[in-house]
Amino acid sequence: MKTTLLALALVFLSTLTAADEPEAVLDTSGNRLDNNRRYYILSATDCSCNETGIALAVLGNKKCPFDVYVQCEAQKFYIMPSNYFQTNDVQVSTFVNIVHSATRCEPVHWVNLWKVDQNDPDTGKAFVTTEGTVDKPLPRGNQGFKIEKYGSNYKIVYSDTQCRDIGIYFDKEGNRRLVLGDVPYPVKFQKV
Repeated sequence: MKTTLLALALVFLSTLTAADEPEAVLDTSGNRLDNNRRYYILSATDCSCNETGIALAVLGNKKCPFDVYVQCEAQKFYIMPSNYFQTNDVQVSTFVNIVHSATRCEPVHWVNLWKVDQNDPDTGKAFVTTEGTVDKPLPRGNQGFKIEKYGSNYKIVYSDTQCRDIGIYFDKEGNRRLVLGDVPYPVKFQKV
């Protein structure tokens, strides 16, 4: 009887501990995302090209910052917990920095850290762009990007006063830009 009660108590305690542990974000191979590695952020639904995914480009007639958009060839990003000095694992529902691995906007400085721009005056949309670097991050407070589970895939959300999905907006040139929206863009992460 004592053995049975002890066994039940241990099972109960182990389920409580497991429930308190944050869920890790997994790559396409089932491994935990590690902030020391680079990943392609791929579309989980769009198969119009082999490697449809997230990339950076200067769109329109400006020089900087870069805009974040979807193209047929994904580029490499680091996905780092905001507290990346304390942990290597990227976990669901925690703030992350999303950083392009090697893009430079000449002649300025490195501008590869994702941010949400103010509403565009022409479209009224808040686009995802870049500014700053991890060693000089933007002031954040209680806002930033998070990765959330979305079915068997993931979605990226932006949290400030509320959590909003990062979705796709087709601009007048046909570019598929990342934007704050109501319809999420499902993604998966593939190790480079």
